[in-house]
Amino acid sequence: MQKMLGGIFEMRMDLLANDEVRELLRTFNHMAEELKGNRMDMEKKVTKRTEEFERMNRIMMNRESKMIELKRKIRELEKKIWKHA
Repeated sequence: MQKMLGGIFEMRMDLLANDEVRELLRTFNHMAEELKGNRMDMEKKVTKRTEEFERMNRIMMNRESKMIELKRKIRELEKKIWKHA
């Protein structure tokens, strides 16, 4: 159980005991499998969300760059208009 607390979910118990202890060990092993699966699912979700955030960040940075360029062009046009007015 100490190893599981440390994040090692591959640990399994031998079922060489009497009925009550064997059932406890079987339950422990089942719990370890579920924890391992849950952790893997969570890691996949974190990876997917991270990829989504990175993609959105690239889109936002691209839009920000375009806005900066548009503002620069607007200022240039305003200067030309005021120069000829």
